[in-house]
Amino acid sequence: MEVLDRDPGGWSLLTDDGRLLLDVHVGHSPVGSSVVIALDDAERSAYRAEGRDYLVRLAAQVQDSAPLGAGTASPYRARDLTAEVGDELARKVASWRARSDAP
Repeated sequence: MEVLDRDPGGWSLLTDDGRLLLDVHVGHSPVGSSVVIALDDAERSAYRAEGRDYLVRLAAQVQDSAPLGAGTASPYRARDLTAEVGDELARKVASWRARSDAP
């Protein structure tokens, strides 16, 4: 797993065994959390075509869909991989931040 890009306080993009993982900070209350999704084929194509601008929009869509809300209809909730990769992802992002002096 490797960090490719990051928007402090918003999202991180990582690669893991050929997958592109988008870790989005979500919060609709005083307490926030993360949702990690693997980009699907259409999202990967959009990212290749539009780059970082696409990730900013996708992260906003994830956040706005309230994927962790009770009774949510968010399409991202079922795609959440946090339980699978969350611990390793958090370590990789923390290490990347320490090396890059990023916030």
